[in-house]
Amino acid sequence: MLKNKLISILGDSISTYLGVSNDGERCEATAANVCFYREPFPKEKTYWSRLCEALGLSLCVNNSYSGGNLSGTEDITSGVNRSEHLTDSEGHRPGLIIIFMGKFKIAYFFAFVSAMLSGVLLDIAMVVVGLIP
Repeated sequence: MLKNKLISILGDSISTYLGVSNDGERCEATAANVCFYREPFPKEKTYWSRLCEALGLSLCVNNSYSGGNLSGTEDITSGVNRSEHLTDSEGHRPGLIIIFMGKFKIAYFFAFVSAMLSGVLLDIAMVVVGLIP
């Protein structure tokens, strides 16, 4: 059912990885993204890499920003602005989008959903919300 689907990620520091979340060739808008995770931590151990491997998914865009939030439109780190950049530079659109944030950012999520329902985001097949325990 999910095998070979493209997945994009919108998150904060827990979803970043140097060279992936700031890959300006894959998605120009992500080039300046600040990343928390990097080598020597293996990319294969990130939650999203493990998820892709387990379900046969392929990463489209990881537009995660360390220190960013998931609501608002104040600047490029704001989730509503980043949500408009989940398609790669070749025009491939994700069939699945994961929104992953820390538990202290749950209030921001409601503002994000409000923006999403008003048509700010791409039309998507599914939204998965993850909360860090």
